[in-house]
Amino acid sequence: MDRNPPQVPTELIASTLLKTYGLEGSLTELDSERDQNTRVVTADGTYLFKVCNADEDLEVIDLQIKALHHIAARDPELPVPRALPTLSGDDTGQLQDQDGTTYVVRLMSFVPGDTIRTHPELDTPALRRSSGAMLARLDLALRGFFHPAANQDHPWAMAQMPKLLKYTESISDPSARRNVEGILEKVRDEVLPRTARMRHQVVHQDAHTGNLVIAPSRPTEIAGIIDFGDMVYGPLIMDLAVATDLTGRPSLSPEGLFDVAVGYDSVLPLEEGEVDVLVDLILGRMAMTATIVAARNALWPLVPAYHDYEVQLWSQIETLLATAPDMRIGLRRATRFPMPIDGTLDSAKLRAERERVMGEKSPHFYKETLHVERGKGVWLYGSNGNKYLDFYNNVPTVGHGHPHVVNAVSRQLAALNTHTRYLYNNSVEYADRLTATLGDDLDVCLFVNSGSEANDVAWQISQVVSGNAGLLVMHNAYHGITQAGIDMTTAKGLDRATHVEEIPAPDDYRREMTTATMATSDTKAAIERLAVRGMTPAALIVDSAMCSSGIPDVPDDFLPAIAATVQAAGGLVIADEVQSGFGRLGAMWGHELLGMRPDIVTLGKPVGNGHPLGVVITSRAILDEFQAQVRLFSTFGGNPVSCAAGLAVLDVMEREGLVENSRAMGEYLQEQLWKLAETQPLIGDVRGRGLLGGLELVTDRTTKEPATAATLELLEVMRENGALVGKDGEHAHILKLRPPLVTTSSDIDIFIALLDRSLTTVSS
Repeated sequence: MDRNPPQVPTELIASTLLKTYGLEGSLTELDSERDQNTRVVTADGTYLFKVCNADEDLEVIDLQIKALHHIAARDPELPVPRALPTLSGDDTGQLQDQDGTTYVVRLMSFVPGDTIRTHPELDTPALRRSSGAMLARLDLALRGFFHPAANQDHPWAMAQMPKLLKYTESISDPSARRNVEGILEKVRDEVLPRTARMRHQVVHQDAHTGNLVIAPSRPTEIAGIIDFGDMVYGPLIMDLAVATDLTGRPSLSPEGLFDVAVGYDSVLPLEEGEVDVLVDLILGRMAMTATIVAARNALWPLVPAYHDYEVQLWSQIETLLATAPDMRIGLRRATRFPMPIDGTLDSAKLRAERERVMGEKSPHFYKETLHVERGKGVWLYGSNGNKYLDFYNNVPTVGHGHPHVVNAVSRQLAALNTHTRYLYNNSVEYADRLTATLGDDLDVCLFVNSGSEANDVAWQISQVVSGNAGLLVMHNAYHGITQAGIDMTTAKGLDRATHVEEIPAPDDYRREMTTATMATSDTKAAIERLAVRGMTPAALIVDSAMCSSGIPDVPDDFLPAIAATVQAAGGLVIADEVQSGFGRLGAMWGHELLGMRPDIVTLGKPVGNGHPLGVVITSRAILDEFQAQVRLFSTFGGNPVSCAAGLAVLDVMEREGLVENSRAMGEYLQEQLWKLAETQPLIGDVRGRGLLGGLELVTDRTTKEPATAATLELLEVMRENGALVGKDGEHAHILKLRPPLVTTSSDIDIFIALLDRSLTTVSS
């Protein structure tokens, strides 16, 4: 606390300047906390002459000088002071006062302008963003620098905040003292232990409004950062905590501090943990200031007040404490971090807001809306902190938040995102990688944004190339939300379009074994029904796994028989691999596993691990014939970011052996489900391949009556128990299981236990 600055006479400063640096000019003393600072204006320029506090450690002075040298080398244009040598080339000189005290002296370049503190009217959002950006630039320039003295026990080092608790008794207002003590105790017990795991380096730690310089000619930009006397080694986020301190900003609302953080984040991206502790660190810094101001005023009552804004500071602390929860959420929104999962969000209020802006009939999976804000691997995390084993969502095929996919998307987004009318590398690389996984006759790609769009385009291609107008689909099929997709969809109780005919799906659980002969006969009958209406099939579209048809066990010769019949009638075969492809069935492609040779393959959801990406793959001959007649272009289809996601998914699948994992874990899942069926009478049948499983739930195993109501109840009970599953089939009684391909046997064991418990609840 005892850091009062030297009081060297002006005449002695002038003589030292001339002798040590060869400078003479007009001198103006400046305010300082512990050193004596003088502005020196000469014929050649303006300088800052510093008489260092006699108690200052020589190593600490060396730290400050070496840091400025490091910054000058890393970012020569950064507007900060430059350390200048003596006439003899030394970093420092000496001055002996009249009382015999010897001081270290230094000379630096002078950063011109006024500070924000002296011009609060200029403290605009643009200026605050500029200050954050400038501080981030300074932190980047300080990267890699270290000095032993940076570990000093500095009174303003934020890591030393708990030591100030013994000085809070100097705060005269009891309410303010309680607030300050509560803040410092929380920092000691909760915040500092968290910062120990965050990024550390040497930081300026004093970029408050009194050390941020502005130039009158550029009032929205920071012209410089001064005063490197508080530098320490510590958590990087502490630099921003000082810059977002409300002290010295009497009229600024707490929300105004978001601007500083946004500016910083634009240059040096913040980490989520840093954003989480920033509000508490801001409060900690303000509590430090309140304590140090009160203690110094109490220790040296005859010295002019260190600061004169104690009462204002107490009020600001109280306001910030009251708004801290909202500030934490607002800060996340400002920097675009996802919302927290700590129970602070009001899910009921959010649902009401969603219905207001997205419609009252906006669909939900559950009676009580599941509010999730995080996903990792096979888990989803609710806003209340609960976690859910995700055995339903086939979008994150390589798991929620896979780091390789996250990095690929963010890196590409930082570099370029545009459309395929320009030439760029990764769309070509992705098309090449993707087609290499298919047969030789499927060698070209069209990129769109979803499986629905892919199926729509595939249907357009089929009509143009075949010259026909009829469409064949499987019974109870689903293929998307465009008009073409709706026409293909017979699973929603819609009236069938006049150009569409159904083929019965296999159902060996309820009917006799489906044979290739039966499949051929059923297909010919559907073609004949089209002929009655004057149409010939342009295409057959089929999901190899037939998910919406109840995930039946499809005989190996079933799809080849249907496909051959359609192709013989002049139609093209479209394999909709949105759900069955990319390793889902324990093989890379469902149509290959079942022996079908399609003319077109369509992809969606899993190919980008959740990033919007759809693909139509066909032969060059078919594509050339189509493009000769139709000009097709998707603005966002195949954009660089989507292709980066697609490439990363392929990387992960290859590196982690996910197709083989799907096969092996699928076998294990089937084994465990059959074992469970021995004790759970609701399970009538177990079906599926790879990591696409289905349970047919029945009220009676003899009559095989669909247990539709029990299935709906089971979904809700499983959600309550911490597992997410889906339903499908004509009677919505098939429990559909689609866990990520990174699922392990341990995950399956957890799931089976949760399913067992949930089935018991529903059955009782």
